[in-house]
Amino acid sequence: MNGETQDLIAREIHCLVKGIEVQFDVTCDFTYLADYPPLCNDADVTAEVLVAAKAVAYMVCDYRGKK
Repeated sequence: MNGETQDLIAREIHCLVKGIEVQFDVTCDFTYLADYPPLCNDADVTAEVLVAAKAVAYMVCDYRGKK
């Protein structure tokens, strides 16, 4: 994700919040903080993390359909 994408997300969420205000005749207080790294799903990294978690006996629920 880059700055342009974060700006787009902020604008879209702002529009969604405004729509909720109009639809339900309410006032919403919305703050979007872009001070965190993006989530990047990577199958190889996920597999490594699962192996490490299982190695330390951490309870793992593998939602990829594998046990």
